[in-house]
Amino acid sequence: MQENVSSSPLRRRTVVLVVGFVLLSLSVRAPFGQIGALQPRVQFPSAVVGVAGLLPPLMMGLLAPVAPVLRRRMGDERALIVACGVGVLGAGIRMLGLPGLLAGTAVMGAAIGVANVLIPVLVRRRFSTSTGLAMGGYALAMGAGSAAVTAATLPVLDATGSWPLAIAVAVMPALLALAGMVPQWWHDEPRAEAVADTVAGHPMRSRLGWSLLLFFGIQSLLFYTTLAWLPSMLVAGGLSPAAAGILLDALIVCVAPGGAAGAAAAGRMRQHHTLIVVTALACATGLLGVLVLPSDARVGAVVVLGIGLGAGQAVPGVLYGKRGTDAAHTASLSAFAQTEGFVLAAFGPLLASALHTRAGSWMPVIVCLIGISMLGAPLAWRAGSIGAQGARNSDSATEGESSNSGHRLVGSQPE
Repeated sequence: MQENVSSSPLRRRTVVLVVGFVLLSLSVRAPFGQIGALQPRVQFPSAVVGVAGLLPPLMMGLLAPVAPVLRRRMGDERALIVACGVGVLGAGIRMLGLPGLLAGTAVMGAAIGVANVLIPVLVRRRFSTSTGLAMGGYALAMGAGSAAVTAATLPVLDATGSWPLAIAVAVMPALLALAGMVPQWWHDEPRAEAVADTVAGHPMRSRLGWSLLLFFGIQSLLFYTTLAWLPSMLVAGGLSPAAAGILLDALIVCVAPGGAAGAAAAGRMRQHHTLIVVTALACATGLLGVLVLPSDARVGAVVVLGIGLGAGQAVPGVLYGKRGTDAAHTASLSAFAQTEGFVLAAFGPLLASALHTRAGSWMPVIVCLIGISMLGAPLAWRAGSIGAQGARNSDSATEGESSNSGHRLVGSQPE
Protein backbone atom coordinates (compact mmCIF):
# COMPACT_ATOMS: atom_id res chain seq x y z
CA MET A 1 0.00 0.00 0.00
CA GLN A 2 2.79 2.40 0.93
CA GLU A 3 4.60 1.63 -2.33
CA ASN A 4 1.44 2.41 -4.36
CA VAL A 5 0.95 5.72 -2.56
CA SER A 6 4.58 6.74 -3.07
CA SER A 7 4.55 5.69 -6.71
CA SER A 8 1.49 7.80 -7.58
CA PRO A 9 3.31 11.16 -7.38
CA LEU A 10 6.15 9.64 -9.43
CA ARG A 11 3.71 8.51 -12.12
CA ARG A 12 2.07 11.95 -12.17
CA ARG A 13 5.46 13.66 -12.50
CA THR A 14 6.37 11.23 -15.26
CA VAL A 15 3.17 11.95 -17.20
CA VAL A 16 3.64 15.71 -16.82
CA LEU A 17 7.27 15.43 -17.96
CA VAL A 18 6.40 13.28 -20.98
CA VAL A 19 3.55 15.59 -22.06
CA GLY A 20 5.79 18.64 -21.70
CA PHE A 21 8.61 16.93 -23.60
CA VAL A 22 6.29 15.98 -26.47
CA LEU A 23 4.86 19.51 -26.74
CA LEU A 24 8.37 20.95 -26.71
CA SER A 25 9.42 18.49 -29.41
CA LEU A 26 6.47 19.48 -31.61
CA SER A 27 7.66 23.09 -31.68
CA VAL A 28 11.39 22.92 -32.39
CA ARG A 29 11.14 22.73 -36.21
CA ALA A 30 7.55 23.86 -36.68
CA PRO A 31 8.08 27.31 -38.26
CA PHE A 32 10.86 26.63 -40.70
CA GLY A 33 8.95 24.97 -43.56
CA GLN A 34 6.44 27.78 -43.95
CA ILE A 35 8.39 30.13 -46.19
CA GLY A 36 9.29 27.38 -48.66
CA ALA A 37 5.62 26.37 -48.82
CA LEU A 38 4.47 29.96 -49.33
CA GLN A 39 7.14 30.96 -51.86
CA PRO A 40 5.54 29.59 -55.06
CA ARG A 41 2.28 31.40 -54.18
CA VAL A 42 3.44 34.61 -52.50
CA GLN A 43 6.62 35.10 -54.54
CA PHE A 44 8.78 36.55 -51.79
CA PRO A 45 11.94 38.21 -53.15
CA SER A 46 14.71 35.66 -53.63
CA ALA A 47 16.89 37.58 -51.17
CA VAL A 48 14.20 37.24 -48.49
CA VAL A 49 13.92 33.49 -49.07
CA GLY A 50 17.70 33.15 -48.94
CA VAL A 51 18.07 35.17 -45.75
CA ALA A 52 15.08 33.43 -44.15
CA GLY A 53 16.73 30.10 -44.93
CA LEU A 54 20.05 31.29 -43.51
CA LEU A 55 18.72 32.75 -40.25
CA PRO A 56 17.43 29.63 -38.42
CA PRO A 57 20.65 27.56 -38.62
CA LEU A 58 22.84 30.66 -38.19
CA MET A 59 21.03 31.78 -35.03
CA MET A 60 20.85 28.22 -33.71
CA GLY A 61 24.59 27.95 -34.18
CA LEU A 62 25.43 31.33 -32.64
CA LEU A 63 23.22 30.73 -29.59
CA ALA A 64 24.19 27.10 -28.95
CA PRO A 65 27.16 28.11 -26.71
CA VAL A 66 24.74 30.03 -24.49
CA ALA A 67 22.95 26.82 -23.50
CA PRO A 68 25.71 25.40 -21.23
CA VAL A 69 25.95 28.79 -19.49
CA LEU A 70 22.19 28.86 -18.88
CA ARG A 71 22.12 25.28 -17.58
CA ARG A 72 24.86 26.10 -15.07
CA ARG A 73 22.98 29.14 -13.82
CA MET A 74 19.37 27.95 -14.05
CA GLY A 75 19.31 24.20 -14.61
CA ASP A 76 18.15 22.39 -17.74
CA GLU A 77 14.41 22.70 -17.16
CA ARG A 78 14.33 26.42 -16.40
CA ALA A 79 16.66 27.20 -19.28
CA LEU A 80 14.32 25.30 -21.61
CA ILE A 81 11.31 27.22 -20.28
CA VAL A 82 13.06 30.54 -20.91
CA ALA A 83 13.86 29.37 -24.44
CA CYS A 84 10.18 28.48 -24.97
CA GLY A 85 9.13 31.97 -23.85
CA VAL A 86 11.56 33.59 -26.28
CA GLY A 87 10.22 31.29 -29.01
CA VAL A 88 6.66 32.53 -28.42
CA LEU A 89 7.90 36.11 -28.74
CA GLY A 90 9.64 35.33 -32.01
CA ALA A 91 6.56 33.58 -33.42
CA GLY A 92 4.52 36.73 -32.78
CA ILE A 93 7.11 39.04 -34.35
CA ARG A 94 7.08 36.99 -37.58
CA MET A 95 3.58 38.26 -38.35
CA LEU A 96 4.74 41.91 -38.68
CA GLY A 97 5.51 42.17 -42.41
CA LEU A 98 8.74 41.18 -44.16
CA PRO A 99 11.05 42.85 -41.59
CA GLY A 100 9.12 41.13 -38.79
CA LEU A 101 9.27 37.81 -40.64
CA LEU A 102 13.06 37.94 -40.75
CA ALA A 103 13.50 39.35 -37.23
CA GLY A 104 11.05 36.87 -35.70
CA THR A 105 12.68 33.97 -37.54
CA ALA A 106 16.03 35.05 -36.06
CA VAL A 107 14.52 35.21 -32.54
CA MET A 108 12.92 31.79 -32.92
CA GLY A 109 16.18 30.38 -34.26
CA ALA A 110 18.00 31.70 -31.19
CA ALA A 111 15.47 30.12 -28.81
CA ILE A 112 15.51 26.80 -30.63
CA GLY A 113 19.32 26.86 -30.68
CA VAL A 114 19.34 26.80 -26.87
CA ALA A 115 16.69 24.07 -26.77
CA ASN A 116 18.56 21.92 -29.31
CA VAL A 117 21.60 21.71 -27.03
CA LEU A 118 19.65 21.04 -23.84
CA ILE A 119 17.22 18.41 -25.13
CA PRO A 120 19.84 15.60 -25.44
CA VAL A 121 21.07 16.50 -21.95
CA LEU A 122 17.53 16.41 -20.56
CA VAL A 123 16.92 13.05 -22.24
CA ARG A 124 20.14 11.58 -20.85
CA ARG A 125 19.31 12.75 -17.33
CA ARG A 126 15.53 12.34 -17.09
CA PHE A 127 14.97 9.43 -19.55
CA SER A 128 18.16 7.56 -18.75
CA THR A 129 16.69 4.05 -19.12
CA SER A 130 15.08 4.75 -22.51
CA THR A 131 17.31 7.24 -24.33
CA GLY A 132 16.73 5.84 -27.82
CA LEU A 133 12.97 5.68 -27.32
CA ALA A 134 12.86 9.23 -25.99
CA MET A 135 14.96 10.62 -28.85
CA GLY A 136 12.84 8.65 -31.32
CA GLY A 137 9.72 10.21 -29.85
CA TYR A 138 11.40 13.60 -30.00
CA ALA A 139 12.21 13.14 -33.69
CA LEU A 140 8.70 11.88 -34.48
CA ALA A 141 7.05 14.80 -32.69
CA MET A 142 9.51 17.28 -34.21
CA GLY A 143 8.66 16.11 -37.72
CA ALA A 144 4.94 15.92 -36.99
CA GLY A 145 4.89 19.49 -35.67
CA SER A 146 6.73 20.79 -38.71
CA ALA A 147 4.46 18.84 -41.07
CA ALA A 148 1.27 20.02 -39.36
CA VAL A 149 2.29 23.69 -39.43
CA THR A 150 3.45 23.52 -43.05
CA ALA A 151 0.27 21.69 -44.11
CA ALA A 152 -1.93 24.28 -42.38
CA THR A 153 -0.11 27.29 -43.83
CA LEU A 154 -1.51 27.26 -47.39
CA PRO A 155 -5.14 26.63 -46.36
CA VAL A 156 -4.93 29.63 -44.01
CA LEU A 157 -3.45 31.68 -46.87
CA ASP A 158 -6.33 30.59 -49.14
CA ALA A 159 -8.94 31.40 -46.49
CA THR A 160 -7.56 34.80 -45.50
CA GLY A 161 -5.48 36.00 -48.45
CA SER A 162 -2.88 37.13 -45.91
CA TRP A 163 0.54 35.54 -45.61
CA PRO A 164 1.15 37.08 -42.13
CA LEU A 165 -1.94 35.25 -40.88
CA ALA A 166 -0.69 32.07 -42.53
CA ILE A 167 2.66 32.56 -40.76
CA ALA A 168 0.75 32.94 -37.47
CA VAL A 169 -0.02 29.20 -37.53
CA ALA A 170 3.41 28.68 -35.93
CA VAL A 171 2.35 30.58 -32.79
CA MET A 172 0.24 27.68 -31.53
CA PRO A 173 2.99 25.03 -31.13
CA ALA A 174 5.22 27.64 -29.50
CA LEU A 175 2.52 28.42 -26.93
CA LEU A 176 1.85 24.72 -26.30
CA ALA A 177 5.56 24.09 -25.72
CA LEU A 178 5.73 26.87 -23.14
CA ALA A 179 2.58 25.65 -21.37
CA GLY A 180 3.82 22.06 -21.37
CA MET A 181 7.23 22.87 -19.92
CA VAL A 182 6.18 25.39 -17.22
CA PRO A 183 5.45 22.64 -14.62
CA GLN A 184 9.13 21.62 -14.84
CA TRP A 185 10.15 25.01 -13.36
CA TRP A 186 9.73 23.48 -9.90
CA HIS A 187 11.77 20.35 -10.63
CA ASP A 188 14.37 20.12 -7.85
CA GLU A 189 17.67 20.07 -9.68
CA PRO A 190 21.05 21.32 -8.47
CA ARG A 191 22.90 23.61 -10.85
CA ALA A 192 25.09 21.88 -13.37
CA GLU A 193 28.81 22.21 -12.90
CA ALA A 194 31.06 23.72 -15.51
CA VAL A 195 32.56 21.34 -18.04
CA ALA A 196 36.08 20.46 -16.99
CA ASP A 197 38.88 19.47 -19.32
CA THR A 198 39.26 16.07 -17.69
CA VAL A 199 39.42 12.66 -19.33
CA ALA A 200 36.86 13.60 -21.99
CA GLY A 201 38.65 16.86 -22.89
CA HIS A 202 37.16 19.74 -24.83
CA PRO A 203 35.43 18.63 -28.07
CA MET A 204 37.47 21.10 -30.12
CA ARG A 205 40.60 19.10 -29.25
CA SER A 206 39.18 15.70 -30.14
CA ARG A 207 38.50 13.77 -33.34
CA LEU A 208 35.16 12.80 -31.85
CA GLY A 209 34.05 16.41 -31.49
CA TRP A 210 34.99 17.32 -35.05
CA SER A 211 33.43 14.15 -36.46
CA LEU A 212 30.14 14.87 -34.69
CA LEU A 213 30.32 18.46 -35.91
CA LEU A 214 30.80 17.43 -39.55
CA PHE A 215 28.06 14.80 -39.43
CA PHE A 216 25.58 17.20 -37.90
CA GLY A 217 26.68 20.19 -40.00
CA ILE A 218 26.41 18.37 -43.34
CA GLN A 219 23.04 16.86 -42.46
CA SER A 220 21.75 20.28 -41.36
CA LEU A 221 23.04 21.92 -44.55
CA LEU A 222 21.13 19.33 -46.60
CA PHE A 223 18.01 19.76 -44.48
CA TYR A 224 17.76 23.56 -44.56
CA THR A 225 18.78 23.90 -48.20
CA THR A 226 16.16 21.35 -49.23
CA LEU A 227 13.52 22.97 -47.05
CA ALA A 228 14.18 26.38 -48.60
CA TRP A 229 14.42 25.43 -52.27
CA LEU A 230 12.72 22.07 -52.93
CA PRO A 231 9.42 23.63 -54.15
CA SER A 232 11.32 25.90 -56.54
CA MET A 233 13.38 22.92 -57.78
CA LEU A 234 10.20 20.95 -58.44
CA VAL A 235 8.44 23.85 -60.17
CA ALA A 236 11.49 24.31 -62.42
CA GLY A 237 11.22 20.57 -63.18
CA GLY A 238 7.68 20.94 -64.51
CA LEU A 239 5.41 20.62 -61.48
CA SER A 240 2.76 23.17 -60.64
CA PRO A 241 3.23 25.31 -57.51
CA ALA A 242 0.37 23.43 -55.84
CA ALA A 243 1.94 20.04 -56.61
CA ALA A 244 5.34 21.27 -55.41
CA GLY A 245 3.76 22.42 -52.16
CA ILE A 246 2.17 19.00 -51.67
CA LEU A 247 5.52 17.28 -52.18
CA LEU A 248 7.15 19.62 -49.66
CA ASP A 249 4.43 18.56 -47.21
CA ALA A 250 5.20 14.93 -48.05
CA LEU A 251 8.91 15.51 -47.41
CA ILE A 252 8.24 17.05 -44.02
CA VAL A 253 5.79 14.28 -43.10
CA CYS A 254 8.47 11.69 -43.92
CA VAL A 255 11.04 13.50 -41.77
CA ALA A 256 9.07 12.39 -38.69
CA PRO A 257 9.20 8.58 -39.16
CA GLY A 258 12.73 8.84 -40.56
CA GLY A 259 13.87 10.65 -37.45
CA ALA A 260 12.00 8.30 -35.12
CA ALA A 261 13.39 5.18 -36.79
CA GLY A 262 16.91 6.60 -36.94
CA ALA A 263 16.93 7.63 -33.28
CA ALA A 264 15.41 4.35 -32.11
CA ALA A 265 17.97 2.35 -34.11
CA ALA A 266 20.83 4.51 -32.80
CA GLY A 267 19.61 3.99 -29.24
CA ARG A 268 19.94 0.20 -29.62
CA MET A 269 23.37 0.28 -31.29
CA ARG A 270 26.84 0.59 -29.83
CA GLN A 271 28.62 1.20 -33.16
CA HIS A 272 26.84 3.46 -35.64
CA HIS A 273 28.85 3.31 -38.89
CA THR A 274 26.15 1.43 -40.80
CA LEU A 275 23.45 3.87 -39.70
CA ILE A 276 25.59 6.86 -40.77
CA VAL A 277 26.17 5.34 -44.23
CA VAL A 278 22.50 4.43 -44.69
CA THR A 279 21.48 7.98 -43.74
CA ALA A 280 23.88 9.49 -46.28
CA LEU A 281 22.74 7.07 -49.00
CA ALA A 282 19.06 7.81 -48.38
CA CYS A 283 19.66 11.56 -48.75
CA ALA A 284 21.77 11.13 -51.88
CA THR A 285 19.31 8.67 -53.47
CA GLY A 286 16.35 10.96 -52.80
CA LEU A 287 18.15 13.97 -54.29
CA LEU A 288 19.16 11.92 -57.33
CA GLY A 289 15.52 10.94 -57.84
CA VAL A 290 14.41 14.58 -57.65
CA LEU A 291 16.97 15.32 -60.38
CA VAL A 292 16.40 12.47 -62.86
CA LEU A 293 12.96 10.94 -62.31
CA PRO A 294 9.91 12.06 -64.31
CA SER A 295 7.48 14.38 -62.56
CA ASP A 296 4.93 11.71 -61.67
CA ALA A 297 7.59 9.50 -60.04
CA ARG A 298 9.23 12.13 -57.87
CA VAL A 299 6.99 11.45 -54.91
CA GLY A 300 9.00 8.28 -54.22
CA ALA A 301 12.24 10.24 -54.33
CA VAL A 302 10.81 12.84 -51.94
CA VAL A 303 9.74 10.11 -49.51
CA VAL A 304 13.24 8.59 -49.47
CA LEU A 305 14.80 12.04 -49.12
CA GLY A 306 12.50 12.92 -46.22
CA ILE A 307 13.34 9.71 -44.38
CA GLY A 308 17.06 10.31 -44.85
CA LEU A 309 16.88 13.94 -43.75
CA GLY A 310 14.82 12.94 -40.71
CA ALA A 311 17.40 10.38 -39.64
CA GLY A 312 20.15 12.94 -40.21
CA GLN A 313 18.44 15.37 -37.84
CA ALA A 314 17.74 12.83 -35.09
CA VAL A 315 20.74 10.51 -34.97
CA PRO A 316 23.26 13.20 -33.87
CA GLY A 317 21.17 13.88 -30.77
CA VAL A 318 21.49 10.24 -29.74
CA LEU A 319 25.20 10.25 -30.48
CA TYR A 320 25.83 13.20 -28.13
CA GLY A 321 24.35 11.18 -25.30
CA LYS A 322 26.04 7.92 -26.34
CA ARG A 323 29.48 9.50 -26.71
CA GLY A 324 29.26 11.87 -23.74
CA THR A 325 30.84 10.61 -20.53
CA ASP A 326 28.34 12.48 -18.33
CA ALA A 327 25.67 15.18 -18.60
CA ALA A 328 28.25 18.00 -18.69
CA HIS A 329 30.29 16.33 -21.43
CA THR A 330 27.08 15.61 -23.37
CA ALA A 331 26.21 19.31 -23.19
CA SER A 332 29.72 20.21 -24.32
CA LEU A 333 29.59 17.87 -27.34
CA SER A 334 26.09 19.04 -28.22
CA ALA A 335 26.99 22.73 -28.00
CA PHE A 336 30.23 22.37 -29.98
CA ALA A 337 28.69 20.30 -32.80
CA GLN A 338 25.64 22.51 -33.08
CA THR A 339 27.49 25.83 -32.86
CA GLU A 340 29.82 25.14 -35.75
CA GLY A 341 27.47 22.74 -37.55
CA PHE A 342 24.57 25.17 -37.74
CA VAL A 343 26.85 27.99 -38.90
CA LEU A 344 28.06 25.67 -41.67
CA ALA A 345 24.46 24.81 -42.56
CA ALA A 346 23.36 28.45 -42.52
CA PHE A 347 25.11 29.21 -45.78
CA GLY A 348 23.59 26.28 -47.67
CA PRO A 349 20.42 28.08 -48.88
CA LEU A 350 22.34 31.23 -49.89
CA LEU A 351 25.05 29.32 -51.74
CA ALA A 352 22.40 27.21 -53.46
CA SER A 353 20.61 30.38 -54.59
CA ALA A 354 23.86 31.92 -55.86
CA LEU A 355 24.81 28.77 -57.78
CA HIS A 356 21.32 28.54 -59.29
CA THR A 357 21.46 32.18 -60.37
CA ARG A 358 24.87 31.71 -61.97
CA ALA A 359 24.06 28.41 -63.71
CA GLY A 360 20.45 29.19 -64.58
CA SER A 361 19.47 25.69 -63.44
CA TRP A 362 18.95 23.71 -60.25
CA MET A 363 20.89 20.72 -61.62
CA PRO A 364 24.35 21.87 -60.40
CA VAL A 365 22.85 22.61 -56.97
CA ILE A 366 21.37 19.12 -56.65
CA VAL A 367 24.57 17.46 -57.88
CA CYS A 368 26.57 19.38 -55.26
CA LEU A 369 24.14 18.34 -52.52
CA ILE A 370 24.47 14.69 -53.57
CA GLY A 371 28.25 14.94 -53.38
CA ILE A 372 28.14 16.63 -49.98
CA SER A 373 25.82 13.93 -48.65
CA MET A 374 28.17 11.14 -49.71
CA LEU A 375 31.20 13.00 -48.35
CA GLY A 376 29.51 13.18 -44.95
CA ALA A 377 29.75 9.43 -44.27
CA PRO A 378 33.56 9.11 -44.16
CA LEU A 379 33.89 12.44 -42.35
CA ALA A 380 31.52 11.17 -39.63
CA TRP A 381 33.27 7.79 -39.23
CA ARG A 382 34.77 8.59 -35.81
CA ALA A 383 31.34 9.64 -34.52
CA GLY A 384 30.13 6.13 -35.34
CA SER A 385 32.71 4.52 -33.04
CA ILE A 386 32.01 4.23 -29.35
CA GLY A 387 35.74 4.06 -28.46
CA ALA A 388 37.34 2.58 -25.33
CA GLN A 389 36.38 5.39 -22.95
CA GLY A 390 32.86 5.47 -24.35
CA ALA A 391 32.53 1.71 -23.93
CA ARG A 392 33.57 1.93 -20.30
CA ASN A 393 31.16 4.78 -19.75
CA SER A 394 28.31 2.98 -21.55
CA ASP A 395 28.85 -0.19 -19.54
CA SER A 396 28.95 1.63 -16.23
CA ALA A 397 25.89 3.66 -17.15
CA THR A 398 24.00 0.53 -18.11
CA GLU A 399 24.89 -1.12 -14.82
CA GLY A 400 23.77 1.97 -12.91
CA GLU A 401 20.53 2.16 -14.79
CA SER A 402 19.83 -1.52 -14.23
CA SER A 403 20.28 -1.16 -10.48
CA ASN A 404 17.72 1.66 -10.43
CA SER A 405 15.24 0.26 -12.93
CA GLY A 406 12.85 -1.01 -10.28
CA HIS A 407 11.71 2.49 -9.36
CA ARG A 408 12.84 4.63 -12.26
CA LEU A 409 10.63 4.46 -15.35
CA VAL A 410 11.85 7.95 -16.19
CA GLY A 411 15.18 9.04 -14.76
CA SER A 412 14.43 12.03 -12.56
CA GLN A 413 17.62 12.44 -10.59
CA PRO A 414 20.38 14.67 -11.87
CA GLU A 415 23.79 13.18 -12.43
